[in-house]
Amino acid sequence: MKTKSSTFLMLVLLAVLSASGASLAQGGPARREVQAYYQANILPTVQQQRQKLEPQAASADRAQARQLSHPGSKP
Repeated sequence: MKTKSSTFLMLVLLAVLSASGASLAQGGPARREVQAYYQANILPTVQQQRQKLEPQAASADRAQARQLSHPGSKP
């Protein structure tokens, strides 16, 4: 009995996670929420850290970072 309930629970969990993953991939409401969170919380922090660390980086490192950030630009 316990094995059947565990299997059922795992199947339900898999179904729920699959549905939420599909929503993210299709640009549904969850994706918009993730993007909004990223814009509001993650990006400003990363930009602040970059401003602090960039003066300490060697010129070759800065050139490589620019190249990675803007693939079409010249080094």
